[in-house]
Amino acid sequence: IVAERYRELGVSPPDGMAGVLLSAVLTDTVLLKSPTTTEVDREVAARLAVQLDVDPIEFGLEMFRARAERVAFSAEDAVSRDLKEYRVGDLAIGVAQVEVVDTAEYLERAGELAAALEGLAARRALDLAMLLVTDVVREGSEVLAVGKTRIAERALGISLTQGPAWVDGLLSRKKQVASRLLETVGG
Repeated sequence: IVAERYRELGVSPPDGMAGVLLSAVLTDTVLLKSPTTTEVDREVAARLAVQLDVDPIEFGLEMFRARAERVAFSAEDAVSRDLKEYRVGDLAIGVAQVEVVDTAEYLERAGELAAALEGLAARRALDLAMLLVTDVVREGSEVLAVGKTRIAERALGISLTQGPAWVDGLLSRKKQVASRLLETVGG
């Protein structure tokens, strides 16, 4: 919206602001790969990238890498930092999401993450607590869940009996997870 306002006024944002705006678009759209990405998002990213003389995808990957490097791993933070809660009838479902360039560290600590999800579910009275570890390079997500995991399995067509499950192309919690969970529970 801000980038479009600059365009409407016929001015280019200062380079620092252009970088912030490009970062925002790339974060929100998971490097323009999310199903929520609009044509306006693509146009704005292209325009800002030209102004900054950068490749937007490389810029975005570097941004995700830098963000991951400066944050120490915390299972508690991973399951609660970006958490959305959904209520359907008597069921309460929480879905957290972290976006990374490599899921390895998270998978190595799946036990810690499961314990943090259990704690989150208990504190927030959730019937199902999920964490999506979204790999922006591989374009998909590792799904971890505790509680009534059968709901997640049916909604996403996966099995969680052996631990986390990879779902290729799963990038958007809103469009690809929440809607399926709500349909599964409600239907």
